[in-house]
Amino acid sequence: MDIKNFSIVGSIRKGWQLSMVIPKEKVAQIRQSVDIVDLISESVLLRKTGKSFIGLCPFHAEKTPSFTVSPDKQIYYCFGCGEGGDAITFVMKHEGVSFTDAVRMLARKCGIDIEPKAGGNRPGTDLREAVLEVNRLAAEYYAAVLRREESASAVRQYIENRGISWKTVEAFQLGYAPDRWDAFVNQLRRRNIDAGIAEKAGLIVRRDQKPGYYDRFRNRLMFPIRDTQRQVIALGGRVLDDSKPKYLNSPESLVYQKSRHLYGIDKARNACRKTGEVYVTEGYLDLIAMHMHGFENAVATLGTAMTVEHIRLLKGMAQRIVLMFDSDEAGLKAALRCIELFKSEKRLDDIRILVLPEGHDPDSFLRKFGADAMMEHMKASLGVFSFLIESAVRQHGLGSSGKIRVIESLIEPIAAIEAFDSLSRFAAIRELAERTGISEAAIQERIRQTNAQRGPKQPVLSTNVPSEINRLERSLVMMLLHFPKTIPMFQNSPWWGNLEDPMLNHLVLRVCECHGKDTAQKPIAEVVAALIEEADTPEEKRLITELSMSTDTWNDAACRRLLAQYSLRRRHGVHAVWKQKIRFAEQTQDTEALQKLMEEAQSAFRATGGMDP
Repeated sequence: MDIKNFSIVGSIRKGWQLSMVIPKEKVAQIRQSVDIVDLISESVLLRKTGKSFIGLCPFHAEKTPSFTVSPDKQIYYCFGCGEGGDAITFVMKHEGVSFTDAVRMLARKCGIDIEPKAGGNRPGTDLREAVLEVNRLAAEYYAAVLRREESASAVRQYIENRGISWKTVEAFQLGYAPDRWDAFVNQLRRRNIDAGIAEKAGLIVRRDQKPGYYDRFRNRLMFPIRDTQRQVIALGGRVLDDSKPKYLNSPESLVYQKSRHLYGIDKARNACRKTGEVYVTEGYLDLIAMHMHGFENAVATLGTAMTVEHIRLLKGMAQRIVLMFDSDEAGLKAALRCIELFKSEKRLDDIRILVLPEGHDPDSFLRKFGADAMMEHMKASLGVFSFLIESAVRQHGLGSSGKIRVIESLIEPIAAIEAFDSLSRFAAIRELAERTGISEAAIQERIRQTNAQRGPKQPVLSTNVPSEINRLERSLVMMLLHFPKTIPMFQNSPWWGNLEDPMLNHLVLRVCECHGKDTAQKPIAEVVAALIEEADTPEEKRLITELSMSTDTWNDAACRRLLAQYSLRRRHGVHAVWKQKIRFAEQTQDTEALQKLMEEAQSAFRATGGMDP
């Protein structure tokens, strides 16, 4: 049956390889249209402090916020890991896409039509768009099959038996993949769509023994998987009988990595921000049941264990994360693996563990007991250490030897807590003492003995301390960037184009070029955007962003003091170098060489504006 009434775009017809280049003026228009605070707030919880906003960095593990967003300059910078840039840079890093893909995503968000010019060499960009479009097509096709085909009557009955309303079916765009080897392949052929694109999306598979393709999904209830931009990035399918595998997802592709994505996040994000809490389940039907019963702040992993990328995505949406697990052995092991990940991300205080009654998952529990019972059961969710205690007690018991094994099994977690929160450590020891009946002092002594056996920790010495000259040169860049009227003064100094740090020297020239001959204050966001766009390397881009975040106040007096201090330091450096050369020549008793060095030293020192050495 040929399903009608779903659209196809030209980008996925045969001949899709034509590449596109986005005009620079469009990129500039998009930069000006995006509010970086609104953009980043979609994935990071920000709070206002003065003129800036701060939050926990989405790019590295931290407990104290060091991620800063400047609305005036339209940039972000993390003082913890050094990541920084503008709105386009953030989308590239956060979504793992190319520059062009990031621009296109922002263009869609701003409602800006991009009029591309043919040419360039970006076939991967167009392929990514084509993969997204063929995924959208597949989701619409399977949804149409579920609604209209007679062969889908069994799956419609299955949906009804599971208590899933038709409103929910439409909200999640559930579908049905027909029990045929070529149903979707034929749809592609009828519409002259390149099968190679659908293969790259993982929707069809190339045959081994003869030419052609066959459908990956057959006789399955289908679940479109969307990203935070609500684009269909993959599909998942569930069998209706006992055949294996029970669940089948699209393979990883240009647009889908299971370690970075969560099912239902497109629908849950707003509810998570509103409630400050997110529930994490392990399956499509669990997630749908949660949403049907009013728990709209729920997401599900996609056939994989929780990853660091998942944690960073979730912590940008909610302060508290509740992990929901079955009470069987597999569920408990999954919970312990998650705790290890959260420990590595220093987020142990932010999670709760909810173990459901034996024999139940969220779907079965809600169908049997309802939303009120689930709400009541959620009150019994445990903090990380409470969960670890109960797991250890379950394994070892509370007999005389069991208590010792319980305590010994929890020394490592206590040490992990101590590494970043001493108050939580004391609370954990108190809870363990109450549960086992062993005094806090005895537990403390046991921990001390264990730590003593391991030996002292080696101190970590920082080698990333900038020199005094480097610090002053960074200040010079900040001065010229934020107070451009000092540019002529610096251009007349002997240090113009002659900074010791090559990257900072290049950046000084770029700052002056961006400000132009007219040193009247340009909008700082405009200058920073130009600097970031023309940066040659990611390191230079990060440096620009870091220096742009300066909140120092500049005036004529402050600028003159900085220039005087820098000149003095540089002259001392020049003096020291020539003095060492002259001392060496004196030791060799080479009178001619010594005279020549003295003359060169005088010339070099005069060039710096100083007196003869």
